[in-house]
Amino acid sequence: MGTKKETVDIDKDYVKKSLLMYNYFPMQRKEKEEMPPIFTSVDFKPEVASKIKGSSCGKRNKGFDSIEYRLTRFNGVSRICTIPHPKPYSDLVFCIAENWDKLNYIIENKNSLIRPKKHNGDDRIIIMNYEDKTEKTKKKLDMAFGCRFMVYTDISNFFPSLYTHTLCWTDSPIVVAKQRKSPLQKIDDSLQELNRCETHGVAIGPATSNIVSEAILAKIDEDLCKKYNYERYIDDYTAYCKTEEDAQKFIKNLSAELNKYRLSLNINKTKIVALPTPYNDDWVTELLSNQIKDDKISVRDVTNYVSLLINLSQKAPDGSVLKFGLKCLINKLNANKIQHAVSDETVLCIFKNILNLSFYQPILLPLLNNEHFNSLIQDHLGNLNFKNKFGKILTTNIEHHRSDAVSWTLYYHYKYKIPVSDTNVKKIIETKDCIPMLILYFNSKKEKVINFANDIIKNSDKDSDLYELDRYWLLLYELFRMEEINNPYGKNNTFDILKNQNVSFMKLDNEERK
Repeated sequence: MGTKKETVDIDKDYVKKSLLMYNYFPMQRKEKEEMPPIFTSVDFKPEVASKIKGSSCGKRNKGFDSIEYRLTRFNGVSRICTIPHPKPYSDLVFCIAENWDKLNYIIENKNSLIRPKKHNGDDRIIIMNYEDKTEKTKKKLDMAFGCRFMVYTDISNFFPSLYTHTLCWTDSPIVVAKQRKSPLQKIDDSLQELNRCETHGVAIGPATSNIVSEAILAKIDEDLCKKYNYERYIDDYTAYCKTEEDAQKFIKNLSAELNKYRLSLNINKTKIVALPTPYNDDWVTELLSNQIKDDKISVRDVTNYVSLLINLSQKAPDGSVLKFGLKCLINKLNANKIQHAVSDETVLCIFKNILNLSFYQPILLPLLNNEHFNSLIQDHLGNLNFKNKFGKILTTNIEHHRSDAVSWTLYYHYKYKIPVSDTNVKKIIETKDCIPMLILYFNSKKEKVINFANDIIKNSDKDSDLYELDRYWLLLYELFRMEEINNPYGKNNTFDILKNQNVSFMKLDNEERK
């Protein structure tokens, strides 16, 4: 019954609103920690996108390019996400909405853990959130009972290898779909337009790609779920089988189904494990068993707890121990019953530990953006050497070209009014990384950023190749909106429409992101 309600509630108008205003930027984790909170697409309303879609911007023979934004994983390796140009993205969103009746079957796919739905207090249609541990344990108890083997596997290079034409194959048998034009062809065309007219690969970041990928994988699930007991988290599969032979058959059948859509399994990440298995990794069990239990947290409690985290992270280098553990600590700090029982000294101790560990694991940087730290840190910036530490964190992440880590660190420079050194300014400009440079503009480095933007405009060939402009469209648009530069696209009026509709993709002065 709940599934039916979801299908009714999510209509095409909701799809447009969510994909444009809340799921445009690569911020799909529950806490939206991929980008600093000054970025938002809440002004990018369907009526604005409709004007862009129907404007004289027109399609290009070579399509559009996108902004690259590198997200850092716990092991320091970056994953490239993209922020598409608003023109092709508007077209794609409207194509998906207009064909929603042919796609909304993905809502009812119980094998998928990440599918379109309405979330309480959050207007995003896709949130990449792991299940609650208690619920996950209950589900595993039910799914694993009577089984002796478990299969782990995933799809090799999933989003970059998606073949856009295969979306049309979901509408009818593949042989038939290749012979006639599918109603989903417009979505296929829009996906290509968004990605230089290429047929391989979809953007990692906007939720449009999740909807497209779910439309394909849900068709595979329709047949596979009749034979096997499994669940899927995007492209990661976990199956429960009665015999090892059944486990091998699952891998073989899944591989065959994926091949129909020109996808393949990642053999290096495919394994069969004998049941039973622990519900948690050893480090999770040990960490949860050693949580600070008293309501009043002391500096000694924090010191001992962080020492445990560091020790566990060395034992389990493949796990995000520090992030998980420090989030638990912050959640305890956020609990209403202890907010007034923690001294300023303890709060500073927590902040200092997260800041120090962020030097080694930059994925911890978003944890510093907590209401308990804000005013307190502002009062202690000078005598706690925070400025110097932020500067060193910025330097090392610039060198590793980590867009998210550099962006978050520059955000803290802006928030706490910390000057960015000339050396780091020069290095950021040299990386040509769009989002960090846009934040740099607001760190009193306007002239250097404007000069960079004008060089990009000057060196682009407006008649034949606009890709270079597309790769910096957000930087160029915000500068254009603030009247620092002319419209870099000339007669192309996407920017004019956005500006006339008072669209800004940034909310500064610590405004709360909607």
